Amino acid sequence: MDLRLRTRQVGGAIVVEVGGEVELHSAPQLREELLRVCEAEKPCIVVDLSGVSFIDSTGLGVLINIANQGLFDTPLMFVALATLAIIGLVFYGLVVIVERRLLSH
Repeated sequence: MDLRLRTRQVGGAIVVEVGGEVELHSAPQLREELLRVCEAEKPCIVVDLSGVSFIDSTGLGVLINIANQGLFDTPLMFVALATLAIIGLVFYGLVVIVERRLLSH
């Protein structure tokens, strides 16, 4: 499965929706998009990882490097519903509190 990126503005925030697989070959594309968006000087940037089906150490490295660069005044937030993304983000301290609710109908 290929990487899918969709960037849109929601209110004052820019939302980058990430879907598919973030791995060695697709991680540079994610990095370029996040750097481009971070330079836009918006009040908030949200990286939505809920559509990610797989993320390897290269993909996590991109997220960690972008978050830790401190070059941008814009707050960067991560939304992660995919289990592997949550584990990686918590492990590296990018997500402090993770709440997961399972709703049954």
